[in-house]
Amino acid sequence: MRILVLSDTHGNMDYTFLNKIKKHGKFDMLVHCGDCCKDVKSILKETNIDEYINVNGNCDIHNEANDSEKIIVDGKNIIITHGHIFGVKKNLEELKNYAEGENADIVFFGHTHKSFSQYFNNILYFNPGSACLPTYGTYSYGIVTIENGQVFDEIIEW
Repeated sequence: MRILVLSDTHGNMDYTFLNKIKKHGKFDMLVHCGDCCKDVKSILKETNIDEYINVNGNCDIHNEANDSEKIIVDGKNIIITHGHIFGVKKNLEELKNYAEGENADIVFFGHTHKSFSQYFNNILYFNPGSACLPTYGTYSYGIVTIENGQVFDEIIEW
């Protein structure tokens, strides 16, 4: 399962990042970690991805998405959140406590506009950053592949 992970697109549909994404081939799923979930429809159309899940960010007003989601993909428990409800700009402690309590294998989050990928207590915390409005000038998105019980993660920056 190849998952394209995006966050914090904020309605700034710069097709530069979509052209970069297309060079990575086919994805099975799109995960959008919030802040302009309305971008998901355009992204799906441009990337030909059929399956998706998205969550609300702090800037998503009157959206039909939830603030967080829990899914299972190829046997891996995944939590998807924007991160603002867990105070991720301050630190990851509240998010870590929640993820451990939920027996997560992977946590996708955003909100900081800065990419991040690190394991804590055998849980992957993965923030794709922002492909449109990055912090510190580094544009980014993420690719996570789950294959034969293993997780491979990659941050694409430019």
